[in-house]
Amino acid sequence: MPINILVTEDESIVRKDIERCLGNLGYNVVASADNGEDAISMAMKHKPDLALMDIMIKGDMNGIAAAEEIKRNIDIPVVFLTAYADENTLNDAKLAEPHGYILKPFKDVDIQNGCGNGASQARKGAGNASGDGFFEEPGRTQRRHGYHFCEKIEAA
Repeated sequence: MPINILVTEDESIVRKDIERCLGNLGYNVVASADNGEDAISMAMKHKPDLALMDIMIKGDMNGIAAAEEIKRNIDIPVVFLTAYADENTLNDAKLAEPHGYILKPFKDVDIQNGCGNGASQARKGAGNASGDGFFEEPGRTQRRHGYHFCEKIEAA
């Protein structure tokens, strides 16, 4: 059974590329949004297994606040997508207890790596593996740009 994903990205070309990539990887994009308010609404309506959320999105609510609200209501894994890897942004993002980060610009393999562990956690129904916003399962992480990203995880 495919993992259902909510994609929140305010750049339509990037969002379409992410949706294409996720489809090619066997994920099911159940909804997409370009702002935090719509992301929360779509999450409540579709109950996805995983949210892929850009941190800096248009509107009054950023992706971090939207992710916190989604997790508060339906407690699903969130993987952040961001071009901002500065310490302040990442420290703010950690408060939402994400299951990973994907740095822009990204390649298809980055989407696969970033969503793979979150999807694994969604299947298990478990929370954040380490409690600090990063996965640190032995044998399932790699370091890139100082942050943990998961390796490919085969479907169970």
